[in-house]
Amino acid sequence: MNDTYTAIEKDFDSHGWKAQVSVTYENGKITKVIYEELDKNGKKKSEDTQYNSQMKAQSGTSMVEAAKKLADSFLANNNDPNKVDTVTGATETTAKFKTLVQAAMAMRK
Repeated sequence: MNDTYTAIEKDFDSHGWKAQVSVTYENGKITKVIYEELDKNGKKKSEDTQYNSQMKAQSGTSMVEAAKKLADSFLANNNDPNKVDTVTGATETTAKFKTLVQAAMAMRK
């Protein structure tokens, strides 16, 4: 049986984005984690090619790459948010990910 829990930031940030993390369990084990940010219209930051290009040019990573690295690090570190590696160029995103993944996991208990 699959169960997915999604934690969403309460407010939009100063740039108009709101982060969310979805954690999927299969047979009691976390098998999938998705980090995304959405604007007020529901547009996904990961699908904003202009934003991702600018982020990559400025910080060396894109939103898509950062989200994948965070999810991979979380799963590789036995689902421990405290052991998630900070993604260079995405420090704020990393902090949001850690907070939200903990909140999503707490929903299951």
